[in-house]
Amino acid sequence: MVGLSEDLKDTISLLESKQVDGVVYARLPLEYYLHQNPKAPYQLANFNLGIQPYGIALPLNSPLTRQLDERILQLPTQLRLQQIRQSWFQSLGESTGPTTRESGDSQ
Repeated sequence: MVGLSEDLKDTISLLESKQVDGVVYARLPLEYYLHQNPKAPYQLANFNLGIQPYGIALPLNSPLTRQLDERILQLPTQLRLQQIRQSWFQSLGESTGPTTRESGDSQ
């Protein structure tokens, strides 16, 4: 489970108490926290979410890191397939075509 909170202190508390497996928060405060707490057993994921530089902090060696990496690497392909689908159905005079889910989507 990944936690999302408005307050960094609350967010870190959720992580420390193992109520969540990771947190999503603005990257700069997370970097500052890790700088101020160099012995904290956390690391920042090496990517940004969207235009705003959000980071995802997970415990060191978290099994979620690989899953997250794989899903993020799939995003450009999924977005491109969506663009191709939209273009195809628009050329046929349909608005979006049939609603389908990519294989591997669980939500």
